[in-house]
Amino acid sequence: MEGEAYTSSPLPIFDGEEYELWAARMTSYLEPVDLWEVTKENYDVPKLSANPMVA
Repeated sequence: MEGEAYTSSPLPIFDGEEYELWAARMTSYLEPVDLWEVTKENYDVPKLSANPMVA
């Protein structure tokens, strides 16, 4: 199959040290899958359709 490939890397876990490094890694982890937006204040969660299995 040609096209985009998605490779999952491990989720960055914050261990209480090096916050700036963790934050940069977390941003890099969330942005490619369009999830960074949900970390912002006042993010409106979209409502599910009657059948949540259908987009």
